[in-house]
Amino acid sequence: MIAVGVWMALSGFTKSNATPFKYLVARAALLWKSKAHSFLGFSGVVVALVGAFLLISK
Repeated sequence: MIAVGVWMALSGFTKSNATPFKYLVARAALLWKSKAHSFLGFSGVVVALVGAFLLISK
């Protein structure tokens, strides 16, 4: 979960065009328009933080 969150954050903030990330951007762009990459970047940070919290809390 942490790895996926970091990957989403890095891809979002660098505006990556990797094949799996293009599909996420296409779906997010329906709602967030030109801010889809930023949204996915912040979402990735949240996913990574939740994953880290779950790892620590066990």
